[in-house]
Amino acid sequence: MSSIAVIGTGYVGLTTAACLADLGHQVIALDIDQTKIATLKKGKPTIYEPGLDEVMSRAIKSSRLRFTSDYGEAIPEAEYVFVAVGTPAQVVDQLGEWGEMMGTNHFNILGAIGNMPHWKVVKNLSFLAEEVIPRMRTR
Repeated sequence: MSSIAVIGTGYVGLTTAACLADLGHQVIALDIDQTKIATLKKGKPTIYEPGLDEVMSRAIKSSRLRFTSDYGEAIPEAEYVFVAVGTPAQVVDQLGEWGEMMGTNHFNILGAIGNMPHWKVVKNLSFLAEEVIPRMRTR
């Protein structure tokens, strides 16, 4: 099975991480919210999704699902990286420029991935404003 990092532990990220681990993959889920990570490490879901607590419990007990807030722990060994960070409610910042708020998280994530010594397959599960994508390609 594969080694997978899932960045973001909201509805999409946590569900994806738990289900992939339950299928037999080694998964580490990363979130910058350390309070959320502490709760998840105790085996408690931070969202409600029917059946998620049972799936998480199986995956944690089998040591196939771990949680961290450290990019250096999550990304180096991962073959695949799923990006599932939240979409801000307001896409336009105070200056009226599209995507700045959205792009910041993605630029930070790409920087962490780009500094790793091995190639990664990256799948973005998050919404991005169209204007952000060309700028991400140059990073």
